[in-house]
Amino acid sequence: MSKRFNKFMSEPKPSELKESIEELNSYRERLINEIEVISKKLRMPTKRIDDSIKNNPEIQRINIIIEKLNSQYQELAK
Repeated sequence: MSKRFNKFMSEPKPSELKESIEELNSYRERLINEIEVISKKLRMPTKRIDDSIKNNPEIQRINIIIEKLNSQYQELAK
């Protein structure tokens, strides 16, 4: 981020981080449920469903973001 942009951004509050984490977790669970429902309708084997979830790029990105937000939350909560 540029210094100019940082000047206008304030440090997030722990409550804001927690809310973002909860919303992302909820979204991730909805994605996983959708994959499971569709995969079961297609009668895919359980292992293949699990692999599809594990290797889903969107779920992987969400997991990374949640990890970063959790770290940031832990730092602010100290």
